[in-house]
Amino acid sequence: MESDEIVRCLIAGGVSEAVLRATVADDHDAIPRYDGLRDLLGCSALAKELATRLSPSAADAIVIGPSVEEAVLAAFTARELGINVVRSYIDEGLLFAPQLRANMRLILLSDVFRTWSALNAMWSLATERGSQVCAVGALYELTPAVLPNPGVKRAVLLSAGASVLP
Repeated sequence: MESDEIVRCLIAGGVSEAVLRATVADDHDAIPRYDGLRDLLGCSALAKELATRLSPSAADAIVIGPSVEEAVLAAFTARELGINVVRSYIDEGLLFAPQLRANMRLILLSDVFRTWSALNAMWSLATERGSQVCAVGALYELTPAVLPNPGVKRAVLLSAGASVLP
């Protein structure tokens, strides 16, 4: 999938060109979520590309945050990889994912990790449950991730501020 097609799909899913042109976001909550329901064909194409870049990962499941929008992207990506989705949720400020079990190999997935603390929280939850993060995937990023384990596979379709934008 070419970069211009990735940009087209992201915009159709509600991510503004201004966000994709940015190199830094001061207000992480203002970053719009990618909504695959707005463009199912585009979401399917992005998920297929993510799955290609994440393969082979030998993962058992994809873990996502509590956002409903992430569930659509995760479902398409999991279908391509032949695995399940585990959705986490927040209760009283704590992150939970009851479906996580020990010895699972996991992919952490988001449209964009708005803060790296969110990624680290998901990573910590997985390791506390005795599971292993084998890959991290996102549609786009504002700043490159610093992963707790730099040897883990990382798949990001587009870096914001990229020169592919007209």
